[in-house]
Amino acid sequence: MFYPSLSAPRIESELHQGRKRVDIRYTNNGIGGFFGWAQTNYKPQPYCFVECKNYKGDLNNDALDQISGRFSKTRGTFGLLLCRTFEDKDLFVQKCCDTASDGRGFVIVLDDNDLRELVEARNEDDEHGTRAVFDYMTDRFAEIV
Repeated sequence: MFYPSLSAPRIESELHQGRKRVDIRYTNNGIGGFFGWAQTNYKPQPYCFVECKNYKGDLNNDALDQISGRFSKTRGTFGLLLCRTFEDKDLFVQKCCDTASDGRGFVIVLDDNDLRELVEARNEDDEHGTRAVFDYMTDRFAEIV
């Protein structure tokens, strides 16, 4: 979806000598598109962390605290929280906004509908994801800052 900006995925990536883990850690190459923009404007962002939740119903604060707890000044402060669906997505986006305004990092939450829209957007884009994916992701980012 986000290649080549995000590459080298590491599943169950260990942090702190294995005391913490993140579902997926991508290297942010910052090549064009949204992740290039994030790399330029919110340095440093060497990684993008992804947590995947296969829950029915809304996510709780623990899921948001988990991913924001993976951020650091050296690893970066950006992540994606993926889930199936929401009953009150606006409330959870507001929680992501609170996390950003508290200086604990930037978390964009994407559900199955978002992922479908991103696939459609990617089909419209060139290999760098320069327009439709960029627009979609910057709209999601604007919701939390």
